[in-house]
Amino acid sequence: MSTPRSRPPQYRANTGYRPVQKRDSYEKPNGFLSFILYLFTTISILVFIGLLVLHTAGVGNIIRNTDILHYLEDFAVEGHDYYIVDQINNMPFSNSEVTLVDIEDFIKTEAVTDSINSIIENYAQAFAMGNLEHHVTVAEVAGIAHNLNEEISEFFGHDMTDEDIEQLAERLDDLLDFNSMTIDGLMEDFDVDMSVPLMLLSPALRWLVGTLCVILLTASFAIRLSSLPHAFCAVGIPITVAGLISFFIGMYFDAATHTPGSTFERFEQFLEEPITQIMQYGFMFAAVGILTIIIAKMFSYAGKRG
Repeated sequence: MSTPRSRPPQYRANTGYRPVQKRDSYEKPNGFLSFILYLFTTISILVFIGLLVLHTAGVGNIIRNTDILHYLEDFAVEGHDYYIVDQINNMPFSNSEVTLVDIEDFIKTEAVTDSINSIIENYAQAFAMGNLEHHVTVAEVAGIAHNLNEEISEFFGHDMTDEDIEQLAERLDDLLDFNSMTIDGLMEDFDVDMSVPLMLLSPALRWLVGTLCVILLTASFAIRLSSLPHAFCAVGIPITVAGLISFFIGMYFDAATHTPGSTFERFEQFLEEPITQIMQYGFMFAAVGILTIIIAKMFSYAGKRG
């Protein structure tokens, strides 16, 4: 009788192998420190937006909405003969009869307000550097007048020559005494502390805050550099948040200035341009931030597919 052939036992090697998914090597930074960095970055960007608004819609906006005629009338003397008007009309190249209203309209033109703004910025820069004896000079005024040759020629009804420009600058020096218009002298004459306004208008402060924003954004990017999507998100989030905050602040003040009986309604003519600038800058920063986050998502999607 034949015995059934036994099959050799089958052994399965137990290697303990399991499919291992590749883990993301990215390690999240400390949550609290990240929050603090986000917070300071957002605040810095908001301050930078505020300084940009002061630069673009500050002095020029005030000039355009101020009753300059009221201040020009301070030069009036007995008989209603205006000293400043007489001095201008007596210039040898003046071919038109200038009035105080003409002077006010001239000062409020965009080119002239921009030039005045540049003078104020020079004062602000000098103040930031601690130079309280800074004042506008005849040469500086002559240079500005050359840039405004077209506007001045129309004002006087005469094609201004270089000699005419020099003479005009000297006459303005006679009227205003540029040497006495130092920062110290103006604060003493008007009994006003201009420290804060001049500091806020200083180009140096804008550069400082702008540089701080770049450093903070770079730090946010660098600490997440091992993952580009996270790094781009870290940059985009504070920019977006600051932009949206700025935009909604502008919307709030815009509504407030159009609310009857509101405190802000009385200053509508002064606030309209700055509010518009706040909303515009807010929209721009929010758009840049959102675009950066979209780029981050694209990197993330491309990484998953790869």
